[in-house]
Amino acid sequence: MSVIVLLDGSPETSAACSFAIALAQTTNRNLIAQAVIDRNAVMSLTGYSGYAGLCGSGVFLEAYHGIVKTLSELNESLLMSLTARAEGYGVKVNSHIDVGGVQEMLAARLEQQDSILVLADSDWSARMVDLLRFDGPAILVAAEQGIARKITIIANDSWTTRLQTIMASYLPAVSSNSQQPSLTSMAA
Repeated sequence: MSVIVLLDGSPETSAACSFAIALAQTTNRNLIAQAVIDRNAVMSLTGYSGYAGLCGSGVFLEAYHGIVKTLSELNESLLMSLTARAEGYGVKVNSHIDVGGVQEMLAARLEQQDSILVLADSDWSARMVDLLRFDGPAILVAAEQGIARKITIIANDSWTTRLQTIMASYLPAVSSNSQQPSLTSMAA
């Protein structure tokens, strides 16, 4: 079993990554770090409609490939930083950069693994867990200024109990002050 975390470079994702590293270390699991370059979002940035034969479509495709290359380099830097942090705690990391739809790429990764999914908490991530119809446990980490403030476990009862036990040992270890993140659970 692995812990999967989705990166986007935000401070919220940084807190989710810290949590994912601690969870992987505490449970003796590998960490799978995934970055997804959303193909449709990049295409919309270039203004390219996707239809072949349009006058100047080569310019749009060149812009698309340039943006994907730049985002790939940025994501590679994020993944290298995460890998260095995780390996400092003895956690093995497998990292991936995929180009496509975020939902499809994450679903494909989840199908390959028996995993715990960790995401930065947002309206998007809650919808993503629902859309994926992921039957494994998912953990949403809400953060303020890169510090975890609320952790939500979405899982069946047996997973919720196991994860709450893990959290009991995790939360005191990561809290640099007396403010520990709150812990809530929701049925999967």
